[in-house]
Amino acid sequence: MSENDVPGYPGLYRRDGSDVWYVRKKVPSELRIIYIGENKGLQLRKSLKTSNKKEAIRLYASAMAEFDREFELKRVEVDQKDHISQVLLTGRLERLTDTEIDALVWSWWQKRAALRQPNIDAFDLRETLDVIEDDLQAVVAPRADEEDPAKSVADQLLIDVGIVARPRKIGAITTVAKSPLVDRTSAQYRYLCDRVRIALEIECKLARDHLKGERSAPADPVFNPASGLPLRSSGASSPRNVGQLLTAYRSEREKEFGTESTARKFGLLFKVIEEVLGRELPVAEIKREHCVEVMAFLRALPPNATKRFRDRPLKAAKETAELDRLPGLAPKTVGTYMQNLAAILNWAEKSGWDVDVNTKGLVRTREAMVKRRGFTPDELSTLFSELSKLRDVRPTRFWVPAIAAYTGARAGEICQLRVEDVVEEQGVWCLNLTMFDARGRRAIDKRLKTRSSERFVPLHPELLSSGLLTFLDTRKNDVRLFPDLKQGPKGNYSHELSKWFAAFLDRLKMKDPCLVFHSFRHGFRDACRDALIAQETAEALGGWTGENQATRYGDRGRVPVLAEAIARIKYGDFRLSAP
Repeated sequence: MSENDVPGYPGLYRRDGSDVWYVRKKVPSELRIIYIGENKGLQLRKSLKTSNKKEAIRLYASAMAEFDREFELKRVEVDQKDHISQVLLTGRLERLTDTEIDALVWSWWQKRAALRQPNIDAFDLRETLDVIEDDLQAVVAPRADEEDPAKSVADQLLIDVGIVARPRKIGAITTVAKSPLVDRTSAQYRYLCDRVRIALEIECKLARDHLKGERSAPADPVFNPASGLPLRSSGASSPRNVGQLLTAYRSEREKEFGTESTARKFGLLFKVIEEVLGRELPVAEIKREHCVEVMAFLRALPPNATKRFRDRPLKAAKETAELDRLPGLAPKTVGTYMQNLAAILNWAEKSGWDVDVNTKGLVRTREAMVKRRGFTPDELSTLFSELSKLRDVRPTRFWVPAIAAYTGARAGEICQLRVEDVVEEQGVWCLNLTMFDARGRRAIDKRLKTRSSERFVPLHPELLSSGLLTFLDTRKNDVRLFPDLKQGPKGNYSHELSKWFAAFLDRLKMKDPCLVFHSFRHGFRDACRDALIAQETAEALGGWTGENQATRYGDRGRVPVLAEAIARIKYGDFRLSAP
């Protein structure tokens, strides 16, 4: 029997030689590369486990709906990742800006420093120089009958950063070499190859200069800024421009704070600067008026513009928003981006980029209109008398606030906890608030506000007597302690819970603007003072401390000291309800 679909039921079929009915559905085009990267086929298939055609037709709709749910979950998974991760996952290289391409090339370039200073014996000098000259000619003038070195290196660069690749085929032969699944006709792929070609040319010349003791390599603001020779670009010198500044700043920030943090806090701003000022604007010509232009553009830009207008320039998104009268970014958000712009310009000035721009007063700082406070014992009683009703049906909504009240941990720190983060140390049960897993590897879905936020916090007796360890037992087959919490738009697991808690306070008529989820942390700090806990111990418990002696109090060796201190935390007559 053939595998032709049943008329009216596309995807319903029987395999050759089988009486069992199956369903299949093609993977949507935007998800194909993801499925290839996961070594899955481009069609999902499922056995309906029946040889009865009527029964197969009855099961058809639910099976196809299951496929659709999987596709939607995959789309949500992609949307929750940062911009760079989305590009790497989907192979949509055309969605990267020139600055983001530059950052990839710069990261690759830094790893090749040894190639620019080869250590060769005098006996091999002539031969090595000949090889360098051959490589240089292949880069500058690639032969039509040979593979272009710049494209080969660019392809390997993409594979190394995580772009999905598959083996190349020459006729019927599958080669060992792999090829990244990107659009080779896109402008961004061509730009990447051009940047790699310039880098390879300069690399060859720097290696040659190193061996011959010369300085003939052309200056380049990215690849050879220390050269005393003028930059050669179409026969004329070019001053350092905005595109190069953004590339350099991105690289410096990623070294200290990582790729994810930089993309989250500066990704949109980099794109706005590129579109408003242009990449070729010399940095020495940046004026205060340019900053005002950036600020005006940000104010008119709708929220989530990069997702709502995914494949369009930001200028088009801004124009659409103005025509449709969509609200712009919140003033606080604009203010944050302008502070980040000031940080870029200040860094450039200190780093010798010939930038001198006065950014003071562009965004006026406003004094806080509300002073947050902790919950009173009566308010805690009201809160947890209602929260305790959720202990069995929605345990996350009980335990996250309970843990916050008796550890002072932030919502994000609690919501991202893994089961392995609840540990017994020296006979004391603790939360291990960390960005690493049990094997010491960085967990990509975990983050902490500051370096001092990484700490051990003993579990308060109230949490233990209320059944937290019993709850832990129910999660022993899960990876995350609160698996029902999903990552929000910024990658934080606390997104939906924070929104729910705000609405929950409203339902309880606790509408004091001074009260938010973070009030648990304020209350914990006040309780530490009331218990006469030493300042450095309190700071270690809450992760408030800076880089000084007190940071050592948050490690394993200080657990007994911290346990004795946290046991003294009380909120008047309030107690968590018994399990």
